[in-house]
Amino acid sequence: MIEINPKNTFFFSDPHFDHANIIRYAHRPFKNVEEMNNTILRNYNKIVKDNSLVYFLGDMAFGRNSRPADFWFNQLKGHIIYFRGNHDKRGYKETVIHVGNLYFKLSHFPHNRGDWVGWMIHGHVHEKWPFINYDYKTINVSVDVTGFKPVRLSDIIKAVKKYEK
Repeated sequence: MIEINPKNTFFFSDPHFDHANIIRYAHRPFKNVEEMNNTILRNYNKIVKDNSLVYFLGDMAFGRNSRPADFWFNQLKGHIIYFRGNHDKRGYKETVIHVGNLYFKLSHFPHNRGDWVGWMIHGHVHEKWPFINYDYKTINVSVDVTGFKPVRLSDIIKAVKKYEK
C-alpha cells in the first residue's frame, strides 16, 4: 500500500507534449510546441520533488512526430503512477484512494454517476469543465485548468472540505 502524504502527493493530466494541435484545440497560450513543452515541463519539475507521489491521469504525449511517453517520463520528477488516457497504450484504468474520511476515484475519464458517493479526480476534458464541479463532485486536473502545473492533494482536500462544511 502506498503512503499518501497530501502535501507531497500531486495530480496531473493532459500535457499532450509534442501535440501542436492541442494549442489551438484547448486554447493554450503558447506560440508553438517547444514553448508549451518547456513551460509545462518546467512548471512540473519546479513543484514536484524526487520523493513526491504523482498520480498522472493520462495523455502524456500525442500527435504526429511526438516522442514516446518514456522520453517524457525520464524528464519528470517523482514516483509516477500512470493512468491510461485515450491517447495512451498503457497505464492503470482507475483506482480509489482515501485520505481520512475522504474517498477519491482516480481515472482519466470523468464518470461520477451511480452509487459512488466520493469525489472523482480526472483529466480528459481539458478546459471544457471547471477545476471543481461541486454538483457532480468532480475535480478536473487537466493542465488547461490548473495553470499548466500539478495540483497538490492538500489543496484539493482544502477545497473539498470547504464545500462539505
